Order: sequence, then structure tokens, then C-alpha cells
Amino acid sequence: MVSPDDWMNSAATASQSQQEIEYRNCISRAYYGVFHAAHAVAKKHFPGTSGDSGIHSHKKLIGRFTSSEHAPARRFGTAMHNLKLERCRADYQVDETVTMHEAIAALSEARKLCASLETCIPPEESPPNDACDGAIGQRSADIESDTVRGDGTTAADCVAAPAEFAGD
Repeated sequence: MVSPDDWMNSAATASQSQQEIEYRNCISRAYYGVFHAAHAVAKKHFPGTSGDSGIHSHKKLIGRFTSSEHAPARRFGTAMHNLKLERCRADYQVDETVTMHEAIAALSEARKLCASLETCIPPEESPPNDACDGAIGQRSADIESDTVRGDGTTAADCVAAPAEFAGD
């Protein structure tokens, strides 16, 4: 069985490459690490999610968080949506260059998102977060700043994918 940690470890390995395709893989794998960790939390803690086949839809999963009454869950959903846009750009915008700095920024953001999942659970239900243990919650020593691109922007500042790729 593949865990969210496995996706994140794959992303970390890809980020160390010197090839653009691996930077793209890093962003994609990092997003899917968050997706699967968020899915596990939503299934367990968000009403109406358990047994909902639509929860495998990216839009519906993100919507579970953005429509929550709990502010940290809404922030998480928005950040996850932004990371999804980065994933779409990495996967579909092959005419645009994806840099190592963008890959590292996406990986850093994904790690932060997974580490913050515990705060997304409404306070009356907040158990330890077992969906994102291990490598996901850890930050590499070389990723000390959210601002990793030379122009001062972060992964969240990157251009969104065109509308035809921003869906599910």
C-alpha cells in the first residue's frame, strides 16, 4: 500500500535531480501526497465524506475543506487548491519551464500543508494526525524560506494553469 509519505519521499527524490522533468514530477508527487493525506483526514473527520465516491474528485475534496466552518480547514483548502494549480502547470504546460526552485517551493508548501492537517479538524475532534507522520511533516535543512525563487515569489504566487487544466 502506498502512503502519503511515499508520495512525498518520491517528490523529495525528484527535487534533487538536474532535469526539468523531475522538477515537474516533484511538484506532481508533492500535490498527490497532500491529496491522499487530505483524503484520509476528510474521510475520517468531515461529515458526509465517508463512502462518498465523489471525494476522489479533486474539486470535491478541496471543497470539503474550503466549505468548512473551521477557518484553518478553509485556509488549508485554499492552499491545496493553489498547489493543485501548480501541479496542473507542471503536468500540462510543457511549453513553460519549471525550475528546481519552483519544485522545492512546491515540496515545501506540500510539507507545510500536511503538517497543518491536524489543525483542520474541528476542535472537538482533534486527535493526533496519523495521516501525515514521518517525512511529510519534516522540513529539509536546505528549505528554510518560503521564498525560494530568485524573483522573490513563492509556489503560491505562480501562474495558474489555464482553465481547461484547472478542473478535475
